[in-house]
Amino acid sequence: ECLVHVTGSLPLNYVAFKISFPDSEAEELKVKTLKAGWERDLARTRAAGDKWLAGARSLALIVPSVVLPESRNILLNPQHPSAARMRVVSQRPFTFDPRLRPTR
Repeated sequence: ECLVHVTGSLPLNYVAFKISFPDSEAEELKVKTLKAGWERDLARTRAAGDKWLAGARSLALIVPSVVLPESRNILLNPQHPSAARMRVVSQRPFTFDPRLRPTR
């Protein structure tokens, strides 16, 4: 998801985390509930994310990927009262495959 925003060389200092939290602390935003063209409306999707963050309705928000809508991204709210229930299960350095180098 973040690779579509890279304009220069590939980032070298990313870390992949596996994080656990109770399923009951997550809500999911389904593609079928979104208005047509949602993937092109950055202002609207950002406003929805800001509203979710400020409202602290859930610890995690599962959202469709703009790049691949069949895939999901998970947003975490570190200010949520249940944030202390998150646990880092594992972490590792993450490197992008150089074949994915942007051609811009």
